[in-house]
Amino acid sequence: MSSLGRTVANLSRVVPHGLLVFFPSFSVMERTLDFWRANGHADRIETVKPMFVEPRGKGTFNEVMDGYYNKVSDPSSKGGSFFAVCRGKASEGLDFADTFGRGVVITGLPFPPRMDPRVVLKMQFLDEMCRKKAPGVKAIGRVIRHKDDYGAILLCDQRFKSSNARAQLPSWVRPYVRVYSSFGNVIRDLSQFFRVAQKLRPVAEKKGAAGSCEAVCLSAPLSSCSTSCSPSQRSIPQKAKVLDAHLPQPEEEETE
Repeated sequence: MSSLGRTVANLSRVVPHGLLVFFPSFSVMERTLDFWRANGHADRIETVKPMFVEPRGKGTFNEVMDGYYNKVSDPSSKGGSFFAVCRGKASEGLDFADTFGRGVVITGLPFPPRMDPRVVLKMQFLDEMCRKKAPGVKAIGRVIRHKDDYGAILLCDQRFKSSNARAQLPSWVRPYVRVYSSFGNVIRDLSQFFRVAQKLRPVAEKKGAAGSCEAVCLSAPLSSCSTSCSPSQRSIPQKAKVLDAHLPQPEEEETE
C-alpha cells in the first residue's frame, strides 16, 4: 500500500488535469485510502490534486462527480484525482474525455488470486465457456473518448507482466504495451509523452462524429497509453444521475 501510495502521489505531479485511479473492489479501495490517510500519502496527493472518492450506495454519486469536474475545470487548480472501483458506476458508463481523464491507474484486477482453491473451478468453467475480457478493460477505456483525445494508462498490478493477462487488454492497446523495471523510467517517459501531446493535441471541442482508434502505450506493472476513440453523446451530469439511480454496486468477492 505504501509503494502504491508513493506511486500515485508521484503520478499526480506528472499527469496534468484529471487523474483516475481504479481499485478491484470497494473494500480494497477503502482499506488503501485509510492507510494512505494515516501515513501521509493522501496529503501528498491532495496537495496537488484534491481527492474525490466514488461512494457506496446511491444518492451522493452525482455530487461527488460535480465536485471532481468543477475542480478539474478550475483554471487556478492543477486538476483533481478521482478514486473508483472496476465494474462500478464510474468505470461502467461515464466519459472522462479531454482534461477530465488524462491518466487512469489500474491498481489491480478485480478477482481473487489465481491459485485460490475457491475459484479454480470457476476459472475452469469460464475458460471452457469463453475467453472473457479482464474486468478492468472498461475502466481503461474511460480515458480515451474521441479521435483528438489523449491520455496515459498505468497498469499497477504484477499480473500484467504475464502475457496471458495482457492478452485480455483491448486490441488497440496490446501492440504498444511496454514492461518497465524502473519507476524512474516510467516518470521520464510519461513526462515526455505529455510534453509532446500537449503541443501536438490541444484540448479538442466535443464533437458528435465517431472516430477510429489509434494508440500509443507504455506498461509494466506501470503503463502509459494514448489513443483515440468515439465520443459519448450524453452529458456528464445526466449520465451520473442515471447511473446513480439504476446501476447496482458491484458484488464484493471475499479474499484472504
